[in-house]
Amino acid sequence: MYDGRLVAHPSVASHSVTDLSQSDWQPLMIIDTAGALMHESVEESASGISESKTNVGEADIAVQIIKELLA
Repeated sequence: MYDGRLVAHPSVASHSVTDLSQSDWQPLMIIDTAGALMHESVEESASGISESKTNVGEADIAVQIIKELLA
């Protein structure tokens, strides 16, 4: 998708999932937003070609969950 142009920041470039201990694992929450009228938007680059997508509705859900966790 990114034609090899996606590069990790030097501070984490050497990290690997195999480096994680069992205590590092955190629960994963998956929220099905299908049918919730949360549509993706495609961001165009200067060249007019892009596969980057955003979803404001999904971002709003993430912000709400983070606020609840920090409360």
